[in-house]
Amino acid sequence: MEENKAEKVLEVSNLQAKRDFVDVRDAVNAYEIILTQGKPGEIYDIASGNSHSLGEVITGFRALTTIDFEIKSKVKDQEEGRVEILPVEILKLGWKPAFSLKSSLEDILYFYRKKK
Repeated sequence: MEENKAEKVLEVSNLQAKRDFVDVRDAVNAYEIILTQGKPGEIYDIASGNSHSLGEVITGFRALTTIDFEIKSKVKDQEEGRVEILPVEILKLGWKPAFSLKSSLEDILYFYRKKK
């Protein structure tokens, strides 16, 4: 959209559905800790411990870009696609995420801007 190569309309499903977003760099770090310190047969959750709606993520991207875009919902019933977020034990091996959602969004935009 920033390069005017796409229509300035973002089609999304449920803006209210919440998810626990984890930066891929944090996930890789967590996998390394699990591989080196984890016990076979144990279950390890990799999560930030915070949930954010798709609407919050889009708002975060919108605040970081210089363009304005329309948001269109593809779902008539906003209850569709709703998933309950269950609390998880993220500190089992002393791991915790290092990247906030905001810093992840900033880095994603930086990566694609630099790539062009």
